Amino acid sequence: MDRTADTGKSRGGGVCVMVNNSWCNNANVVTLTRSCSPNLELLALKLRPFYLPREFISVIINTVYIPPQANMDTALCELHEALTQFQAQDRDASLIVVGDFNSANLKCAVPNLYQHVTFPTRGNRTLDHCYTPHKDSYKALAHPPFGKSDHAAIFLLPKYKQRLKREAPVQREVARWTDQSVAALQDALDDVDWDMFRRSTDDVSEFTEAVVGFIGKLVDDTIPRTTIKKFPNQKPWVDRNIREALNSRTAVYNVGIISGNMDEYKSAAYRVCRAVREAKRRYGKKLETQFQQCGSRSLWQGLRTITDYRSPPSGLMSADESLANELNTFFTRFEVTSSSANANSANASSASANGTIGAANGACAGPTIEQRPLIITESDVRRVFKRVNTRKAMGPDGICGRVLKARTDQLAPVFTDIFNLSLTLGIVPSSFRRSTIVPVLKKPQPSDLNDYRPVALTSVVMKCFEKLVRDFITSSLPASMDPLQFAYSVWVWSDGSNYTYSDWVSGEPNNPVGDNCVQLYNSHSYKWNDAGCSNPGPFICYRKIPLILIKQEMTWRDALRYCRENHVDLVSVLTNETQEWVETVTKSVSTPNVWMGLRHTRTLGFWYWVGGECIWYQNWAPENRTGVEDCSNGERSGAVQSGSKQWVSLPDTQKLNVICTI
Repeated sequence: MDRTADTGKSRGGGVCVMVNNSWCNNANVVTLTRSCSPNLELLALKLRPFYLPREFISVIINTVYIPPQANMDTALCELHEALTQFQAQDRDASLIVVGDFNSANLKCAVPNLYQHVTFPTRGNRTLDHCYTPHKDSYKALAHPPFGKSDHAAIFLLPKYKQRLKREAPVQREVARWTDQSVAALQDALDDVDWDMFRRSTDDVSEFTEAVVGFIGKLVDDTIPRTTIKKFPNQKPWVDRNIREALNSRTAVYNVGIISGNMDEYKSAAYRVCRAVREAKRRYGKKLETQFQQCGSRSLWQGLRTITDYRSPPSGLMSADESLANELNTFFTRFEVTSSSANANSANASSASANGTIGAANGACAGPTIEQRPLIITESDVRRVFKRVNTRKAMGPDGICGRVLKARTDQLAPVFTDIFNLSLTLGIVPSSFRRSTIVPVLKKPQPSDLNDYRPVALTSVVMKCFEKLVRDFITSSLPASMDPLQFAYSVWVWSDGSNYTYSDWVSGEPNNPVGDNCVQLYNSHSYKWNDAGCSNPGPFICYRKIPLILIKQEMTWRDALRYCRENHVDLVSVLTNETQEWVETVTKSVSTPNVWMGLRHTRTLGFWYWVGGECIWYQNWAPENRTGVEDCSNGERSGAVQSGSKQWVSLPDTQKLNVICTI
């Protein structure tokens, strides 16, 4: 591709690509784009060589020339938009970007690319670059220039290793929860006489051990297990339907070779293509759903998937047995001795019998709460079992959440007896107290035992038990206490703000047990009096706007840092009500626009709130968010106009007032 009149150059310029016919013939070469501007010359080709690693279906080669006098930011922005479009259309293609970049650096615009040319290509400067999404794709070697060129020739020696050779297949054993296996487990549990286990022992720990062990034995006998092998180069959209279609095609092919009739094979091949299309469609819809759900977890899962992010390998892969013993000793260094534990257990049992659990010598801190016995019913156990998250890992007892949720009706009676017996005796069964400690690295290269964070995998049944006890405790707390921070009993405002100013009547408050609300005394100049929350009377409402306008002029990045260090965050406008709050606080601004927490990612090409919320409500001004953002002056961020109160897209280097949440 030679230069055009649009470039404004009378000499120099022009790019070309020469393809070896023995590697890829002309029939498999497609031109994606030819662009020639004063800032960028780009020729992009899509090739289907005779051989490629399985993880790639094609190669997209982008040949680039950025003139020395070009606007580097504009050139990188144009190149980024083209590369983003190519990657969106061919997600499984291998991307290669080569050419003369002069002083431009593509990693500033596309951080997930790697530059492979590390030596000077003209004088003592590296002007010619080669970028790919893979860290060790090529080893660049310097060769003498071609003809009269003043640039060194670059020989790229392939270093890329297939995923199948870099990583070993992962095998894991999983349980197959089919309708037939669940029905078989139900039949087995229906025939169990749980009273037999209860009559066999008076020890609650032995009773629990017998029940848990028997349930685990039934699960092992009725739920089949299979070994799954996952290859590192396996496509994420490959599912069981594709595997069945491939196996069917192979069987039909073998029969057709013997019989000489390949008509059935053509039909089987068509079914494979259809299964692949359907699987890709389902997988694409799944990714879209992750971004549409208003949850940070699903959003980050979607980002990890589309960027192919993988966590760095753990340093525990080569750990020996001595490290495990050292960690066991380190993590249990705060545990009490056995004698102290037995003494505490005896004291707890004695206190339970006297009805003074949690009190020392009859003294109790805080307001007295009316004591009532905790009796757990089968309906309570069924309710908490049905809410079990089946994705959570099971504890050392081997009872997974899937068993409790699938067979709640059969298991609720026996565990109700265990829970009530444990509360009556004041003893937690030993199987519920065990946990499996998984050390998680705090940093990639650990040098001390403190660099490991212990994560305990406890019994799922015990977690359900704890939830029932927690619900009972929180239901007994006064209304003035925060249901999530119930360790403190202080006066707080109804919106949760701190209690800093007071104007009590003399001698008030005087009833810390029953009077948990405040009323204004008309006869005492509207001073405060503590009163019962159920007392009827007139009331006063107010509306607090949880936003604050910062009249300092700062860039968007400085604004984000300021809000997070001094308040909560930059404002996220999720509803029309929040938009009205923004319009209220922007009445006294000193800049034509005001920063808010709206950000555009140039790499992925979409807008998002810095708080992780989805963009449902929108109030864009005309000619904003048109689909293509002008990134020539840097990253784009969202601001609200002080006049029309509509949103605009601006370079994040502008200095404006800021709206923070408080």
